Parts: sequence; C-alpha cells; structure tokens
Amino acid sequence: MKFNLAGFTLIELLVVIAIIGVLALIMIPGLLASQRRSYDTGARMCAKSLQTAEAISQVDHKTYLATASDAALLDSLMANLDSACRNRNIFYRDRSTASTLNFTYVFDIWDRRGATMITATPSNVENNAPGATAFSVTGAGGINFP
Repeated sequence: MKFNLAGFTLIELLVVIAIIGVLALIMIPGLLASQRRSYDTGARMCAKSLQTAEAISQVDHKTYLATASDAALLDSLMANLDSACRNRNIFYRDRSTASTLNFTYVFDIWDRRGATMITATPSNVENNAPGATAFSVTGAGGINFP
C-alpha cells in the first residue's frame, strides 16, 4: 500500500500558525502607537493653523481673539482656520484672559483618539506643557471648533 505524501502535517501547520500569531503580537502595538501619533499630528496641525489665524487677527484687529469673543470676530478667526480642525474628535480650550489678549494667548488642543495635549502660544507649539488642560478621551474640559 502506497501513501500520498504530497501535503503538510498537522504539526507543520500549527507551527506556521504559531509563528504568524507571534509576529502579529509583535506588530499590533506598534501599529496602534503610530495611529495615535497620527492623531496627535493632526491636533498639532490644528494648533499651527490656529497660530496662523491668530497672527492674522493680530494684524487685522491689533489684538488676539478669544474664542468666546464677538461673533463677527470669531467668524473671522474661523474663516482662517483649516477646515480639518472642524473635526468632532478635536477639542480645544482657550486659557487666555481678556487682559492679556493684546499681546499673548494660550490654547490647548487635543484629539481624543490621540495621547498628547498640544499647547499653542504666539511663539511656539508644545506637547504636554506645564499647566495644560488634563488630557481627556471624552473631550471634558474642552469644546469643538464651530
């Protein structure tokens, strides 16, 4: 009696499946981390866009704009903001005070799917700055751009 030996044994198939499983376990955390970094990069892009919009406001109106200011001025600010910032996952909090808007502003911006709080001031954009709003995956402490 002859046996046909033209296939793989069960042990060989189980070894291949185990190797694929181990490789997947090694790769998945790295892929998830890179996805979070991309969300944080999107929030940083919005912070840069907000910096540009505030600089335009400073030139046009001789003051920076608070997000709770006059509706017409806020519309002017939002017109200069990148449309990608109007995302339901991106939140911001204005930490500026009315008395300091002539010369400075402080905004915290974050994507709830990311892991980093971005703080924007006229001179820089910084990750996890001291005094920043606590990061929240629910958006608590911040609001979406209109």
